[in-house]
Amino acid sequence: FNLFGQLPVFAAGVVACVAFRAGVADRPLAAGATLCMLGAAVCWWRLPQPLCTPAIGVFFAAATLLLARWPARLFVNRATVALGRRSFSVFLLHFAVLDAFSRSGASAWFAGSDAGSVLQFLCVLGVAAALAWVSWRYVEQPGIACGRRLIDALDQAPARRTAGPNGSPAD
Repeated sequence: FNLFGQLPVFAAGVVACVAFRAGVADRPLAAGATLCMLGAAVCWWRLPQPLCTPAIGVFFAAATLLLARWPARLFVNRATVALGRRSFSVFLLHFAVLDAFSRSGASAWFAGSDAGSVLQFLCVLGVAAALAWVSWRYVEQPGIACGRRLIDALDQAPARRTAGPNGSPAD
């Protein structure tokens, strides 16, 4: 992990989020510009090494905006929506899964080939997704429900009025 190497990827995600919230994805011109960004980012393999990671970040940010405008069933379906809801858990847990694979020697099974790297990616994703589902079901959902109950209880509580400087209610 390289903080400075990942900052452009983070920035591309922030720009995509701001654009989405501003409704930019609904404007045809912006969608066209996003398509151009996507096309440029697809050529990442021709870029010098330091620019590859930012190009991939721009690619995913542009693809996200395009999918917001024109959802494709292959990428926007029940399975991908469920994975998206658990994606932060998958992100957090994949580090532990990678560490477990490394410590157990399982990473050595996949070493030495591109196919092995792809297979390791799929295995890590599968294990992390399964753990994320357990975390979502037994930790996150109960925690979210508890937080909602707390907010509802606080909303229902009578508002306290603070006294002003002379003891009278402050407005």
